[in-house]
Parts: sequence; C-alpha cells; structure tokens
Amino acid sequence: MTSHRLTALGVSVASVCVALLATACSIGGNSGTMTSQPENTPSSPSSSSTAQQENDDELQTLGPLGELTNADLASAHERAIDFLRAFASTDREPSTWWAGIQPLLSPSAAEDYSYVDPAEVPTFQVQVDQVQDFPGGSSALVQVQVATSLGNYVVSLTRTSVTDPWLVSRCDPPADAQ
Repeated sequence: MTSHRLTALGVSVASVCVALLATACSIGGNSGTMTSQPENTPSSPSSSSTAQQENDDELQTLGPLGELTNADLASAHERAIDFLRAFASTDREPSTWWAGIQPLLSPSAAEDYSYVDPAEVPTFQVQVDQVQDFPGGSSALVQVQVATSLGNYVVSLTRTSVTDPWLVSRCDPPADAQ
C-alpha cells in the first residue's frame, strides 16, 4: 500500500473509533435526580492511563497551584454546561456544531472530537440546576457531573494557568450508555 492509502486508512479507522465513542458518550438512560454523591465515578487509573497522560501533558506548563475557590468551581460548572449544550446541538450544520464545541476543548480533546459526526450524537437537555463537582479537584483540574435528559455526564476540565479559562479535556457518558 502507498503511504497515502495508509494515511487515509488510519484516518478512516480513527474516524470510526471517535464516532463510536461519541455515540457511547451520548446514548443512555437514567433521568433520575442527582444524589449527594456522584453516581458515575471517574475511570480507574488503569483504564484511563492514556487520558490521564494527556491531562498531565496539558498541565505541564501550569505555574504554582492555588487553592480551588468557589469562583473556580462556578466557572468550571458553567464551562461544562456550555460544552454539553453545544455538544447536544446536533441540529446544526457540522461546521457550525464544531465551531460551537472547539473553543471549549483542550488541544488533545479538540483533536479527538474533530472526528465526531454530530449526526451520531443524540440531542439531550442539560439540567443546569443539577451540577456537582467531584472531591479532590485543584485549581488546574476539575471533574464535574452534569445531569441531562439522557443521564449524568462527567466532564473533566483543565487549564494551564489559574487565570486561563477551563477547557474540556474529556467527557464521559452516562453509566447506562457505556
């Protein structure tokens, strides 16, 4: 095979994998109310070592960490909600859909999500009054759980400086969709 065909094959395989991931991220049930402890737990270190490495790579340039403040959490919650609303806006043209989510993504997440076909992502409603953070966050890395009409999504957010906006580095679907 020529290198052009190998490259095209690799891109095709990657596109299929990301499309399947996006479908898994957006299908599911569990429209119940949130509990005081998040129902979804972050992936175990062994199953998410690649994602953790990407987060670590993106945080290498972070300066001294400060304490996670209520304002930090509020802005992380807002960013997670903005991302999920844009992600669920699948009635838009693909380029418009991408323009809505791309600025909210970390560089590695933007690369991953660039292969997602929005037609494969079901529409859902975000329940803005049901957002919860996981314990152990820092001023550079936070995980929040956001209730939707499909179930609870867990959104991981990072930033490279305490003055930078939060960027989505990962979005895990409701447990029933996995």
